[in-house]
Amino acid sequence: MNWDTAPNQPYFPASQALCRPGPERPLLELPMNTWRLKAPHDTAPRLRYMNPAVHSDLFANALKNWENECTRLPAELLIWVMIFHPDEVLATQGKDGLYSRSTRVLCANLAAMAESLRSMGHDFEWVTISDASERWRKYQQQLTG
Repeated sequence: MNWDTAPNQPYFPASQALCRPGPERPLLELPMNTWRLKAPHDTAPRLRYMNPAVHSDLFANALKNWENECTRLPAELLIWVMIFHPDEVLATQGKDGLYSRSTRVLCANLAAMAESLRSMGHDFEWVTISDASERWRKYQQQLTG
């Protein structure tokens, strides 16, 4: 299934096309969010999952582009789901052009994202997927009355 055009924020997936929004139903999709990031081996930025385990300079460039995207989003409640795998932060895995292999860099990237959100005037919290889902559903109910 091609998820390239799927929404980057929570949605109720259509029954016959899970990467398309559909009517409200019990199943809620909280996508692993994507952004444009250029790895050293890329000729241009590519759509990738938001991964705080990449090298800090790569993360900083993607973060700038993401800040521009955030200014165009209308919702007051935004959900950002990031992903990383343990081997992407373990120094024992060896050097990599994309992944930092460093928990220190991972933490610094998360701090940079937090600072970016604060500088844009957003309040934020780090929450679990289930908490994010519950908050999004309540927010949608408030919008629809």
